[in-house]
Amino acid sequence: VVAMLSLLRLPGLSVELLGVLAMLVPPNSLDMVVKMVGALLKPHGGAFSFGVLSYIWSATGGFTSLIAALDIAYDVKRERSWLRDRLQALILTFTSGALLTVSMLALFVGPHFAHYMGEFVSVPKLVEILWPVIRIAAVFLCFVVGLELVYFLGPNVRQRFRSTLPGAVFAIAVWFAGSAVLSYYLSHFSNYSKLYGGMGAVIG
Repeated sequence: VVAMLSLLRLPGLSVELLGVLAMLVPPNSLDMVVKMVGALLKPHGGAFSFGVLSYIWSATGGFTSLIAALDIAYDVKRERSWLRDRLQALILTFTSGALLTVSMLALFVGPHFAHYMGEFVSVPKLVEILWPVIRIAAVFLCFVVGLELVYFLGPNVRQRFRSTLPGAVFAIAVWFAGSAVLSYYLSHFSNYSKLYGGMGAVIG
């Protein structure tokens, strides 16, 4: 996304974006983000097209492996052709993958994002108040729908959304619970600076 923004040639855009990030990211981690964003915002010409193609290839490769694993799990005897698997993986990349990306972004911006945005643009007060609930609901919904699409489009077997929905909801509920436990641990028991010194920012 940052590489695509570099093509827009909008002066001051990177400064505005980094200003928003400065409110969300710890200072030590922000230094690394600034360096990476600065490198990405430089015009790259053909490297940009190559980067997008390599991203799509690696993403579809991940989903192709997932499809193969689901075929084994469902004991599918008749496999699709390589081209059909790649096409299914490409569809999953832009559907399930996009939903997972939206979920991760919503998690990253945190429960106070609407309040921060209110300092730059006009955000209804009700949205600011309800944002923590909207955020969690949106993340949960996007993850469930994304996982449903994987179950529906991945294995070479006919599926119904209703039959796989309980499994998808259970999987995401367990993931949420695990994330909450990890978050509590990192907030109360773990200290990256003491454990890893200067590497704490990288791990963070």
